[in-house]
Amino acid sequence: MRFLLTAVLLPCFLLICGSVQADLIIGVQDASVQAGGAGFVDVLITSNSDVLVSGFDLSFEITPTSGNHGTLAFNASPDTSYVNDPAYLLGNTGFLTLLPGGLSLTGSDLDINNHALQNGISRLLARLHVVHELPPGGSAALAAGDVFTISAVIAGIDVISVFDENFSPITPLSGLSGTITVSSAVPEPGTWATGVLPALCALWQRRHSRRQTTVP
Repeated sequence: MRFLLTAVLLPCFLLICGSVQADLIIGVQDASVQAGGAGFVDVLITSNSDVLVSGFDLSFEITPTSGNHGTLAFNASPDTSYVNDPAYLLGNTGFLTLLPGGLSLTGSDLDINNHALQNGISRLLARLHVVHELPPGGSAALAAGDVFTISAVIAGIDVISVFDENFSPITPLSGLSGTITVSSAVPEPGTWATGVLPALCALWQRRHSRRQTTVP
C-alpha cells in the first residue's frame, strides 16, 4: 500500500514542482530620439515569481517601421554606466560586455553572486545607446515622426537567455519589442522663415501700433 501511494503521489509531486517555474518577460521600452542626435532605450525584465539570476546573454536588432528620412543604429561606443543604477539587475559586480554592430547588438553579463528578481518587480536588464543620423542634406523636420523597432527577436529566433543560480537557462522567456520615434526639437531654417519669423514680425507690429496709440 505504501509503495502504491508513493508510485501515485511522486509523479504528482514532481509535476507540481516542475510547474513552479518563473516566466520571464523582456520588454523593450518605447522611447524617442532627436533627429540627428543620440538617446537611450531601457530594456526591463519582469518575473511572475521570485527567482535568483546569475547572468544573461542578449541580442537586439533595429528595423525601420515607417518613414525613411534617416537611420537609427546602436552607438559604436555604448555607455555602460547604467551598471551603477540601483535598478540594474546584476549590479556593478559583474562582467558586462556589449558588442554593437550597426543595426544589431549582442552582449552578456555574468556574476558569481546571485541577484534576486522579485515577483512582479521590473528590473533594468540593459540600457541601449542609439544614434540617429540624417542623410547628407537631410531635413530634421522630415525625419520627425519616423519610427524604428528594437526587438529582442532576430529572424524569428529568441536570442536572449537568462541564467538562474545554477547557471541554467530560465524558461519560458518571451520578448516584447519597443518603438523609437524620431523627434525634431530644433526648428529648421525653413521653419523659421515661414513660421517663427512672421509670428515675431506680427508681434512687433502689434506692440508698435500700441505705442503709437498711447502717445499724445
